[in-house]
Amino acid sequence: MTEPELASEAEARALMRLWLRRADVWTGLVLAIVAAAMVAQALTFPLEGTYAGVKNAWYVSPALFPLMVGGMLFVLSVGLVGNGIREARRLSPTGRFFGGGSHAAAGQGGNALLVASLLAFFIVGLVPRVDFVIATALYLVVFMGVYAIKSPVGRGLLIACLGVSATAVFAMALAGAWPPSRSPGQLDADAVLCAVLVLAIVVFVGFARGAEHKRRVPVVASAIGTAVILSAVFKYGLLVPLPREGLGVAAMNAVADGLAQLFG
Repeated sequence: MTEPELASEAEARALMRLWLRRADVWTGLVLAIVAAAMVAQALTFPLEGTYAGVKNAWYVSPALFPLMVGGMLFVLSVGLVGNGIREARRLSPTGRFFGGGSHAAAGQGGNALLVASLLAFFIVGLVPRVDFVIATALYLVVFMGVYAIKSPVGRGLLIACLGVSATAVFAMALAGAWPPSRSPGQLDADAVLCAVLVLAIVVFVGFARGAEHKRRVPVVASAIGTAVILSAVFKYGLLVPLPREGLGVAAMNAVADGLAQLFG
């Protein structure tokens, strides 16, 4: 490869890094807005009070979980924005965030819109109404899957798995047809969402091509493992009730009871 070709390739890599850092900024801003909305909504929940003659302390309040998640997400988002601006200014030929190829960065706004849409499906549609473990696993499989594969069809199907499910759940709730927590209808709904989770995994695995095959196991294991571990830490470690407990939490309780009997 000649020197001009090497220089051109180096410039292309530098420009790509610049675009990615700018995309980090827009994504971080969207996440920060979502996190702030989560915290604002959580602050409307009672932190303590007396229910049925039993006084509940702040550490078992339903507001604690979204406050912690929203607060951590906001801090991480601000850090992502700050690091993105700093690196973009360093990589930009003009030393400015919007200088040097900023027209291409506008295309990265699609990534921020995708992140915001997936978060909205998860937080607004699923979290208040279906089992938290299953909903989180589905969201993570879709979120990581759309960035792990390049197939437009595969990515579209993954987004549809989350989007259609969340929209249907939200629409049923608006119509007053959603079953109450811990009811047989709730368990049936959780089972349907679990089937959607399996479908999303099949789509992701089926559309992984070439080098993407290496990402199949890490993505699926990370998504399900994170959902289970995060839920277990809050429920059994911090004793914080999850937003909605159903089929997934019942399975975790069965495993926990079995381990207690085995080692107790």
